[in-house]
Amino acid sequence: MKRLDDLQIKGYKIYQDSESFCFGIDAVILANFITKFIKRDGRYIDLCSGNGIIPILVEAKSFIKDISLVEIDDNCCKLAKESLQYNHLSMNIINDDIKNLSAVFYDSFDYVSVNPPYFKAEDGLFNKEEKKNIARHEILCDIYDVCHISKKLLKERGSLFMVHRPNRLEDVMYALKSEELSLKEIMFIYPNEKKDANLFCFRATKGKNSFAKVLKPLIIYDEDNNYTKEYLDYIDGNSKKR
Repeated sequence: MKRLDDLQIKGYKIYQDSESFCFGIDAVILANFITKFIKRDGRYIDLCSGNGIIPILVEAKSFIKDISLVEIDDNCCKLAKESLQYNHLSMNIINDDIKNLSAVFYDSFDYVSVNPPYFKAEDGLFNKEEKKNIARHEILCDIYDVCHISKKLLKERGSLFMVHRPNRLEDVMYALKSEELSLKEIMFIYPNEKKDANLFCFRATKGKNSFAKVLKPLIIYDEDNNYTKEYLDYIDGNSKKR
């Protein structure tokens, strides 16, 4: 069922379909992470975009204008188009497999972002909805495909932004290294103070560089299951004009 959700910034709203994969807090965190580094005059593309949540939030908080989003699912692209029209935004929607991009956009972007499938194709619980399985599992692309394509899309010293699960950290780091993408910053996200991290965000750049920085961790909920002040400050504090 299609619905229109309020993004609580600039009056923007987004269309979602419960039969597809609706966005979660990981997308919101990644979008805010990106806005710490992105500049308004750059060229930016988001891969595996779903309904366009990440580029819409990035535009709202960074004012960057040259934005493309890529999604293989026809219905998600339709939802993204409707959301862009509703919010009077202009972005290039590419309804295609990310593996087909490098022939057209080689060395073209300053920034690439992706909220990829977290689970290996053979791991985790499968949903009866095939579209949700594709969003969650590495059925159509895996972490190595994502890093390989990102390297081809990025200009030299361009930045790749990603959110992923800590249990895939070794795979992510290996994929980055295999494509000579250098980790620059990484931030671990914790549900609360008593639990282990369940997400991490990072920025990597195209080209060899051995220096990396571990950022202050982000804790989402307090002991009463309310958002922590640091999380609310993180979400609000990244909205600035560049």
